[in-house]
Amino acid sequence: MRPHPLRTLLAARHVLGAIFLLLLAACGGPSEPPPEQLSAGASQEVHDGPNILFVSLDTLRADHLGSYGATGDPTPRLDALAAAGVRFAAASCPMPVTRPSHFTMLTSRYPRDHGSLSNASPLPEGVRTVTEELAEAGYRTAAFTGVKLLAPGSGADRGFQVFEAPDRGEDRSAEEVVTAAERWLGEQTGAAPFFLWVHMYDPHMPYAPPAPYAVAPPVGLEEELPYFSRPLLKPLLERTDGDVPREVLDWALAQYDGEVRYVDHWVGRLLDRLEAAGMSEETLVVVTSDHGECFSNGIYFEHGTCLYEGALHVPLILRLPATASGRWAPGEVVDRPVDLLALAPTMLEVAGLPVPEDFGGTSLLAPPPEDSTRDSAAYFQNPRYDSGARERRMERRERLSSVAGDELRPVFEGEVVGVRTGRWKLIVGQHGLQKLFDLEADPAELQDVSAEHPEVLDDLRRRIKAWIVAHPVAEGGPEEIDEELEKTLRSLGY
Repeated sequence: MRPHPLRTLLAARHVLGAIFLLLLAACGGPSEPPPEQLSAGASQEVHDGPNILFVSLDTLRADHLGSYGATGDPTPRLDALAAAGVRFAAASCPMPVTRPSHFTMLTSRYPRDHGSLSNASPLPEGVRTVTEELAEAGYRTAAFTGVKLLAPGSGADRGFQVFEAPDRGEDRSAEEVVTAAERWLGEQTGAAPFFLWVHMYDPHMPYAPPAPYAVAPPVGLEEELPYFSRPLLKPLLERTDGDVPREVLDWALAQYDGEVRYVDHWVGRLLDRLEAAGMSEETLVVVTSDHGECFSNGIYFEHGTCLYEGALHVPLILRLPATASGRWAPGEVVDRPVDLLALAPTMLEVAGLPVPEDFGGTSLLAPPPEDSTRDSAAYFQNPRYDSGARERRMERRERLSSVAGDELRPVFEGEVVGVRTGRWKLIVGQHGLQKLFDLEADPAELQDVSAEHPEVLDDLRRRIKAWIVAHPVAEGGPEEIDEELEKTLRSLGY
């Protein structure tokens, strides 16, 4: 559990970070990889490809980056990266949940195909990852993740020779993660290229950025709300008949933005380390998020239950190595819809390696279809929750009825799926759920225009039906979770 007083909380983060680093030094750094991982690519010639730095920032909404329209210069380092590379303005995740979305990035498969449909499901055995492809080609592979959901045993470690993740239910700060990744980078010598995955769990809830990024709570709530999390709201909700006051909502959003500024700093620190080592020119940099967060449409402080753009729209920024430059001009913006299935094929193409046939995505370097408005589409769905997760979400909804007077929407029942093209977005589900949005005229997704555009509705419904047929649900990990995972999910707010 995080301590209540904010000052103690922030100090503890730095103390824990120092202890973490001392322990690493005492243990001689990351543990030795298993023999089967060491052997991956060991007997092969060194592949003459670029390094790959893959950064995933958990729960980062696209519209909270300056390059995506946020005001106040909140993300100078990410914006500078976008100015030097290419920014994808309409990138979507396939499912707004940590495990399934990350596994899609690593496997180039929809959750329906790779088999992990919730945070309770590991990546099934036998599902090939981009890490395994790169390791077998001779890449040195290492990952540093900030949450136990992405730890050994989840499937996220598949193909990595070095893999570090928290061994407890709580998360590791961006500072801890990046410092460990920097140490590993400093140890790298030789001709073989590397694939480095750095995952920062900030700005996932609780919103508790360290100084100087934290914002003071509303006057009178300093002891009650040292940081923002749903459990801490309980006494307040008992006094307000379940409503989160406007001043508390504004503070929560400011705390979220503090988390965003915090991770921006540490992304910059990582990029500076590459530059200082003389590796920038020979490294493909990919920065994205697994999903966003919902702060509207009757859904607040949630993402798994939200299929609106707040949770689905993710930032995606690439900076190509010098050997692959020329595909885009520096600072170019790509407006066509893309999804996270494209990441693994893109990495392999830039690396000069073949893309496996069972990877479902298309490299971002591939020419766009001639009629991108018609042919480009991103598909998405809600998670398949275990019964415990659904019960916990329903319990929270019983306590929290509205936010700043905006009544909360019911939790989606059953499977909900959708498709987004350049302009249109359709969500369909059980019990007659059907919502068509014109994202150009209504980016806030407030008005269902199904009746006004029946031809668009019919076209998108056909696409969804065809997608469901082409991607039947694969058999994944168990939905019944053990006690340890149950504790982890609860500690992370799921």
